[in-house]
Amino acid sequence: MKSAAPPRNPTDATTMVAFISELIETHMEKCDNDLIPTAHVVSERNNSAASVAKLSNAGPMLTIALDDGTKWLLSLLKTA
Repeated sequence: MKSAAPPRNPTDATTMVAFISELIETHMEKCDNDLIPTAHVVSERNNSAASVAKLSNAGPMLTIALDDGTKWLLSLLKTA
């Protein structure tokens, strides 16, 4: 008889921040390695474009500093 898999802990906010950071880093690499490098963040609607200058995380928070001088703080909160 096959034994049941051990119970797994629920995913926490720190893990999700790391996951989102990796997604952003992968996107940055793709933009930087294209034949014609493009900005990491582009909005045709707002006529804006910027690249990530610094990406850092601490606990459930992710900080993104762009080369246009803006800085974003994303905080993840588990809802369920």
